[in-house]
Amino acid sequence: MREISGGEEPHAMTEWRLGTPGVGYNDMSSDLREAVKSALVAEQRELCAYTGLRVGADSSHIEHLTPQRHCAAGEDIQFGNMVACYPAPGEFAHFGAIRKADWPSPGEQHLFVSPRSPGCEKRFV
Repeated sequence: MREISGGEEPHAMTEWRLGTPGVGYNDMSSDLREAVKSALVAEQRELCAYTGLRVGADSSHIEHLTPQRHCAAGEDIQFGNMVACYPAPGEFAHFGAIRKADWPSPGEQHLFVSPRSPGCEKRFV
């Protein structure tokens, strides 16, 4: 796992989020999702946030570090809660984001190593 930092959310997302209070991830248009995913892929140097596999906009999906099921209001549309992960929508893998699913629950959050946490690489050998 590599630390992910330094990326900026797309301007279109900032405008949408600030201009439409009370919305969530499911309210995002497909065009806006694609812009966000492209920004995440670029920020991550085309590597899956969990597995390190090479990904692109067509071979990844937007993953929420805090699962949407456990997000507080508005947390599901925070750029810092999103990463690009293998596989693409509609594909399946027995590892990575698919395996993580809705984990961690709020009570297990302390067990999760986020790729957006400084020094996360040091947690793995």
